[in-house]
Amino acid sequence: GLFYFSKDGGTSWQKGGAGLPTTPLAIAVTKDGEIWVGTSPHQQGSVWRSNNGGVSFTRASQHADGSLIKIPARPKLGPDGKIYLATLGKGVMRWQNDAWYTITDKAKYATDLAFAPVGSTSPTTILATTNNDWVWSIRKTGNAFVATKMPTPTRLPQEWNGKLPPLTAVAIDPNTPADKPLIWLTGA
Repeated sequence: GLFYFSKDGGTSWQKGGAGLPTTPLAIAVTKDGEIWVGTSPHQQGSVWRSNNGGVSFTRASQHADGSLIKIPARPKLGPDGKIYLATLGKGVMRWQNDAWYTITDKAKYATDLAFAPVGSTSPTTILATTNNDWVWSIRKTGNAFVATKMPTPTRLPQEWNGKLPPLTAVAIDPNTPADKPLIWLTGA
């Protein structure tokens, strides 16, 4: 797959990505420089990480139940410094103890994640867009995560032809109140 990086603000580029078996779809970078890549489906797994600036990658697709994540995955850095994963088929996960743990499978076909309150060091709410059933609000209560489907709009935009579109991305405006944030969605 195509993977390049620049160490000079984009003036020059170097090829990286050794070890990636297929096309990268999404990238997340931790504060300590770990690079996480979600790829298109592959037998070897679809989540990879690099500890050397993206020169090479090793598989990080192991689920806590022993299975491999082989479906499209989009890693996101949470405000708590942990890597979260939106997956098409297994819900929302979090990396800990060298494995992926499912925090909810209700947002089963998750396409993207956003964290609230914005600017916090610990997410109290994670919004997950899906490609089949709108937006899920995942709230952290103690050590558990509870997922509830957000209300669908009562009046759909005319161009949606009376049905919800598959959603591809979500973002939260950091300048709006945490109890009523401004949320953006994109879809097909």
